[in-house]
Amino acid sequence: MKLTLLVVVSALMIAAKPSAAQPQPPGPPPPCVDGADIRFVCGQEGPEDLVVVPGGAWVVASALSGGGGINVIRVSDRTSTKAYPAASATNRLDAKIYNTCPGAPDTSKFTTHGLSLVPGRGNVHRLFVVGHGAREAIEVFELDARPQTPVLTWIGCAVAADPIGLNSVRGLADGGFITSNFLPRGGAPTATQRMMTGEKNGELWE
Repeated sequence: MKLTLLVVVSALMIAAKPSAAQPQPPGPPPPCVDGADIRFVCGQEGPEDLVVVPGGAWVVASALSGGGGINVIRVSDRTSTKAYPAASATNRLDAKIYNTCPGAPDTSKFTTHGLSLVPGRGNVHRLFVVGHGAREAIEVFELDARPQTPVLTWIGCAVAADPIGLNSVRGLADGGFITSNFLPRGGAPTATQRMMTGEKNGELWE
């Protein structure tokens, strides 16, 4: 009787194995609906970082997935607007400061990560963005908060050498910045494993 039971169980396991290996299609995303004690900002795509624009009326959000780019969120009603790329956005390279920058980012492949905002005069600020996609770089923008919705102008970049993998950035008043090399791009999975055990996994660049 035990032998019969094992054979039946084995047969059932073998029969079930092919169907269990089939990937399940992803379900629909959960609805973006406020709860009793929580409020959501909908329409984001992997907002890895957030910075508050001086004055507190707007927040800048990065987008590490989906269509990428840079969003601005109006705090009063949590409305989110794509600020770059956008019809209102422009490119104007400051070749004096960013003299090694080859040009504006490829917005078709532009996902964003860490953010840093340096307050400026006249409600025009400097925004530093960790950019991934067609290149690994710190992308620099002017953020003009004077219009009804803030407007971004791309003004330069610093392209990271291989295999640096950028993560966070801190803008400096002179137009420079400090950024972290989190993990090497294209590195072996063992690099992540060593990081998880507490080993040093990167460094800061200025």
